[in-house]
Amino acid sequence: MAGKRSYILKVIIQDILAAVMFFLFAGRINHVRGWLYFIIYLISTVLGLVYLNSKNPELLVERDKTRNNTKKWDKALLNSYLFLAFFIIYIVGGLDVRFTGSSISMVLIYPGIIIILLSSFLLIWSMKENEYFESTARIQHDREQKVCDTGPYTLIRHPGYLSIILWSVGVPLVIGSFYMYFPSMGIILIMVVRTFLEDEMLMEELPGYSEYSKIVKYRLIPYIW
Repeated sequence: MAGKRSYILKVIIQDILAAVMFFLFAGRINHVRGWLYFIIYLISTVLGLVYLNSKNPELLVERDKTRNNTKKWDKALLNSYLFLAFFIIYIVGGLDVRFTGSSISMVLIYPGIIIILLSSFLLIWSMKENEYFESTARIQHDREQKVCDTGPYTLIRHPGYLSIILWSVGVPLVIGSFYMYFPSMGIILIMVVRTFLEDEMLMEELPGYSEYSKIVKYRLIPYIW
């Protein structure tokens, strides 16, 4: 399917461009921690896409489509997230490397890698279980959307957003830039706000979601919120 190939190509190109941007702003390519991060990130991305292509290929097609009934608030939040997560965080990291403005202990590479791998696993698991896991917040009347209550959705209601939060915590640890946590905190705030607003939307507009929320009580973090 053309849409599926288009989406896969976009995701891989985004990963490559992120690496190019980081090393460009770093002013050098011999940054081992940077290479370690981007190699792990690209491999986990490719493996995730291969897995999804075998388990939920229709979702890859749907995620490539442009929607005309996305909530206005989500357009603003999504654009802000994309700006921070695909541009600013890597620019800040690159500049930090160039000017050696901060550093994070090499020991913290290992928990950083674990967090990033956990993030990738949670995201792919969520996308595999939820056939309505689109890129934007909307009620998918055209696809007869139903509540997903399997896999990670038995623990929290928005595991995809938790995966992004985990990723934004892990990236600075692997690359070794404390300043990357400034855009990272912005990403986390956007995910929290997006979780709240999307949850309210689903409560009001998606049949069965209110009942589901009484069973799975936590939106984003088990036993906390």
